[in-house]
Amino acid sequence: MFVNAQLHNGRANQMAKATQEPELGPLARSLARLMASHLVKGKPISANELSKRSKVPQSTITRMLSGYVTDPRASSLERIAAYFNVTLAALRGEDVVPVVAGQQLLHRLSPDELELLMIYRSANPTGQVAIAGAASGIASGVKAAEVVKKIR
Repeated sequence: MFVNAQLHNGRANQMAKATQEPELGPLARSLARLMASHLVKGKPISANELSKRSKVPQSTITRMLSGYVTDPRASSLERIAAYFNVTLAALRGEDVVPVVAGQQLLHRLSPDELELLMIYRSANPTGQVAIAGAASGIASGVKAAEVVKKIR
């Protein structure tokens, strides 16, 4: 009887673990942020609408948002990144600047420099090269606002 109780409790624990919600990783958080900031008819884009526009199955998008899919197919990531016009690294939630160093750096940036950084982070690799070239003059006294105007 004691063995049966242990087996039953063990199975119950396994089932409870299997039904727990997964922890949201950087991909889920980044995708949710992108969707919230991308308005369609004045509202954040839905998983259904993103599916139609990116040609990625809605179930994949929903599972990415819920954290059940943490490593989707490259083709799915590429389509979503292309739709939002961001790099794969940005979609995955990988920061360009390390968090600790980035926090210290962000306090020193002007609003125009912060905007330039956000544009850079959301650009594709070709755009990032162009932005880096345009921004290289900042160190020699060119204002970030002028660079932002030039690339917009």
